[in-house]
Amino acid sequence: ARLGALDPALCNQIAACSLHCVPHFNAKSVAAILLACAQSGCTHTDFLDSLGKAASLKISEFSTQDLCAASFAGAKLSLAPILGSCIPEAAVERVSDFKGSELALMMHGVSGLSNNPGEYLPALELATLRHVPTLTPFGLKQICMA
Repeated sequence: ARLGALDPALCNQIAACSLHCVPHFNAKSVAAILLACAQSGCTHTDFLDSLGKAASLKISEFSTQDLCAASFAGAKLSLAPILGSCIPEAAVERVSDFKGSELALMMHGVSGLSNNPGEYLPALELATLRHVPTLTPFGLKQICMA
């Protein structure tokens, strides 16, 4: 999807064929497929809703990388009604597990995903402060965009 090989129409066809499989996906697959859908422009509403619900159920199984991917994808795919509180809550609960670059991504994702980012961003910002000297320009950009 990142390379543009998976266009939105093809992604929608794959989504339609895979809809019944979503409840059986593991946490890592749910996060990776959400990210691929966001990158490819998938618009299959039933599939995206099903993935969002699966993500909310498997949130405790997500790695920090999975949380970053699901946060970014959820924001891009407008899944805030499903993921808008569970992902930010999980990020705050596990804030000490994140690397600096992941915290920057989470700040950006949470600001786009949550209806109330002010509830979650202070904890993420505080945790990010000690990592600022080591962040890349991309990480700093993510913080600014939050």
